Amino acid sequence: MKKLLKAVTIALAVLLTLTACSNGGNSDTDKQDTPTNTQDTLIAVLTGDPTSFHPDFKSDDNAWPVNQNIFNRLVKLNAYDQTIPDLAETWEWNEDSTQVTFHLHEGVKWHDGEPFSSEDVKWTLDMIRTEGFQSNSFKMIEEITCPDANTVVIQMSAPSAAILSSLGWLGTFILPKHIYENTDWATNEANMHPIGTGPFKFESYEKSQTITLVRNEDYFKGAPYLDKLIFTIIPDANTAYQAYMNGEVDDLMLNIPSNEIAGLKANPDYTVYERASNNRTYLTFNFDAEPFNDVRVREAVNLGIDRQEVLDKAAKGIGAVPQYYMSPVFAWAMNDEVTIPARDVEAARKLIEE
Repeated sequence: MKKLLKAVTIALAVLLTLTACSNGGNSDTDKQDTPTNTQDTLIAVLTGDPTSFHPDFKSDDNAWPVNQNIFNRLVKLNAYDQTIPDLAETWEWNEDSTQVTFHLHEGVKWHDGEPFSSEDVKWTLDMIRTEGFQSNSFKMIEEITCPDANTVVIQMSAPSAAILSSLGWLGTFILPKHIYENTDWATNEANMHPIGTGPFKFESYEKSQTITLVRNEDYFKGAPYLDKLIFTIIPDANTAYQAYMNGEVDDLMLNIPSNEIAGLKANPDYTVYERASNNRTYLTFNFDAEPFNDVRVREAVNLGIDRQEVLDKAAKGIGAVPQYYMSPVFAWAMNDEVTIPARDVEAARKLIEE
């Protein structure tokens, strides 16, 4: 364990959400303070163009926030990493926890008006298991069956504590079988004109400019508050920040320059919320390349790095110097015997000399 985790880690364990009292920063949940315009639109920032809107074939950070509004999963994770219902309304396990049965919402429709069913779930998950970028997460699945249009049964080779969280994470959005079946899902034209079951429908994509989604009036959980959701593509974080401060965009999608956070905290028009994240910022190496194929070199870097200086200078003090290789979000899983060693430059030099 120690040898595998000889990576230099600094915990930039912060997610920041800004709520503005002015400059167009109202949350859509704060309806009492939101003007009753004829058309309510939220503009969010993306740092680059998606390669496509296929959510399960390849990982794509720029498509991720767009796809979350177009598609649904069986279950999903909330902001506190808890598994909550999505297309599945309820689920239960068999006695030995090798089988989980999902009961789907009734009356769900795809954006093209076709009915959604358990067959869409089975087809999608079977494709993910063989060709999806998350295929390794579902090796425990032996078979997926559909007793009826609103029921999906997943049979596993052994109990898995990870199955629900894996289904609610990356690369597990349910796709329309009637659009993708008997086609190459990697090149299907729907990848650039996606059809989902989510709260927003795809309207248009202008490369390097904007992606526009419109409200799905038939959304099975009720039509969303907003009429439109627009993603504007701004690669430079400082430019995006200025657009936010000028009221040109409503949501920076957490891409806030760290050198601006102190000013935001001091600004009475804004409230800055901080919480621990499961993300880590770390340095790792190509273990096949010299000299990093020698564990002593990696141990030396681990001992020699000044994490406090990295935190203070690179991260502007936003975060914390870690004690463990895992995020404090997972405190229940911490092993007190696997901690990051204290900085010891002399010990690092000795390893390098060896």
